[in-house]
Amino acid sequence: MAKLIAIDGSNYVKLAETPATALQENASLLVIKEGIRRNKPFTYNEIVKGQGSVGKAIQKKIFDVYPAKHHLDYEWLETFYKQQETFLTARVAGKRIGTDVKYQEYDRDNPNGFMDFITDLVRINYGISQKDTWNPADIWIVEDRNKVREDLINAAKSPNINLLNDTMRAMFKQRKVIGISLKKITKGKPARWEVVNVEKTLFKGKDNFNFEVKKIRFGGDLKQNLPEFTLGATVIYISENNIPWVEFTINYSGSSRKYTNLKFEPTAVNARGARLGKSPNNMVAELMKEYKFVSTSIKELMNNSEFPKTLNEFLDDKLYYKSEFDKVKGTFGPRIDMGAPNSEAFINNVQYLYDFADKKYKEGTDSYIKVASRAHTKLMQLHFLSMLATKRRAGGGQKNVDQIMTAMTYLAMKKGKGFGPFGKLY
Repeated sequence: MAKLIAIDGSNYVKLAETPATALQENASLLVIKEGIRRNKPFTYNEIVKGQGSVGKAIQKKIFDVYPAKHHLDYEWLETFYKQQETFLTARVAGKRIGTDVKYQEYDRDNPNGFMDFITDLVRINYGISQKDTWNPADIWIVEDRNKVREDLINAAKSPNINLLNDTMRAMFKQRKVIGISLKKITKGKPARWEVVNVEKTLFKGKDNFNFEVKKIRFGGDLKQNLPEFTLGATVIYISENNIPWVEFTINYSGSSRKYTNLKFEPTAVNARGARLGKSPNNMVAELMKEYKFVSTSIKELMNNSEFPKTLNEFLDDKLYYKSEFDKVKGTFGPRIDMGAPNSEAFINNVQYLYDFADKKYKEGTDSYIKVASRAHTKLMQLHFLSMLATKRRAGGGQKNVDQIMTAMTYLAMKKGKGFGPFGKLY
């Protein structure tokens, strides 16, 4: 197999996702920092093509952080260009970022940096073990390092996180602390800047936001001659005022070679390269409690051990899942594409996968888990849809489903009550 060549002519070196993300975010921060210091964006030719003395200098700095050998093409350089162009012309509270604020700190993961500080602050004071479930900012720009930290420490003395959030909102508006969530920019699209949770209310005035679940694809049929479903995930299509807005994907989290809980993850239709984030499972569970889902159903949904992992376990429950399929199909009607034509066909497909996995297990290969997990996850997806179907049958009908899925999308986006303020570059 021929070696792949990087953009500088060297052999291309592919990175795993986590270290690649660290380099990409540090490079984004670098370009934003240099743009703020010069008080104007770099041009496309400077960042992407390295033209002129300014271009050579900024491209060298980028490659010092994110080496050229890890670039198979110019897409990340184009992303850095678009991010800083949009960010440096964006406005916060009516003023352009960087025009009259002298930032002391630009941080992603520096030792004792702002990221470490704010992560520890919410963990120690509010028990938030994963900072991103509260505020998904990847990088931070801070004006007066010591004064900002002192004020936030004082705010965090309140037993309620709302005071800390209000303090950070005020700092964001004053451009003293700006947290930024970064996403790779979709090819052929400009970068977008959106301020999130800076105002206490999401919807102002008389705006009529009409979010509606237009279609659901379950994918219960199998690929021809392959032990896998035609659609591994369940996808729920949500529109805003009849304009496609979000594709909400429900699938296994982590590796497909093990049994995992579900992952709830929306993607914006107008920016497919930028996922909106994940709806944290503990928050999904709390949301479902607010919408008065049956507590036992919530508990089952959040625990993959409640679902069959072997052929024998499935055979014990197959009539139950047959009835779940019929319930979902009958409730949502033409709004849902179940893939399989009827519950009998779906049950046969699931049984085939478990039987295939069972044979692989007896052959002594661990590849059986990958096949069995496909069936296992699909049954978890069916359970979730059955829960939605129950709500659709209740008073309120389809509007219940629309509201629940919209709320889950906003959880993923970290928008609303209890979340910290940040800006999105996507």
